[in-house]
Amino acid sequence: MELHDILKERILVLDGAMGTMVQRCGLGEEDFRGDRFAEHPVMLKGNNDILVLTRPDVIRGIHSKYLAAGADIIETSTFNANRISQAEYGCEHLCAEINRTAATMARQLADSFSTPEKPRFVVGSVGPTSRTCSISPDVEDSAQRNITFDELVGGLNRKLISILEYDKKTLRELFRLPFFKKHPDPSDRVIISQAIADNRILVTSDLKFDQYPKLKILMV
Repeated sequence: MELHDILKERILVLDGAMGTMVQRCGLGEEDFRGDRFAEHPVMLKGNNDILVLTRPDVIRGIHSKYLAAGADIIETSTFNANRISQAEYGCEHLCAEINRTAATMARQLADSFSTPEKPRFVVGSVGPTSRTCSISPDVEDSAQRNITFDELVGGLNRKLISILEYDKKTLRELFRLPFFKKHPDPSDRVIISQAIADNRILVTSDLKFDQYPKLKILMV
């Protein structure tokens, strides 16, 4: 059965956080480096996405725990597998490899747990990068930015796009990105997951999500 068909019949369970599960493993710098990146000039601890290359057993184990617990959907370990975030570790050239490896790993594990009665699904995790174009990095200069919207798009347009701040302009820009030009109706392909802390911080008070019927908004 297709995902949208099952959603008409029952609630599906999404897996939990990847980052905190990685932290619980108590990994050290050598785990993130592995043999392949033993001589890498930048510290890699904290670059959880690279673990699909250096400690795939750890990521497989986390996926397997969520699947064994009954998760219908697991997310790829690619939250920061974009050029902007990976550049902080000197690993921007690895983005494509990390994403392909993570997606293949998650799909293989989901298939191994799938049954006709309970198929398992995989979604690509796309984080907001480690930069923001709406807030200045300098408290003394509110106009300063360390990245532009075009640079954010350039860093993420090989993947689905995750938006940092929801406002009307940003949502309009979403549909101008290459993915949506290729797929004008993304309703069965894209979920925007947003953590709401305060309407004044993360959500503009006049924004109505029903103005954007093509988007499925998952509030967490």
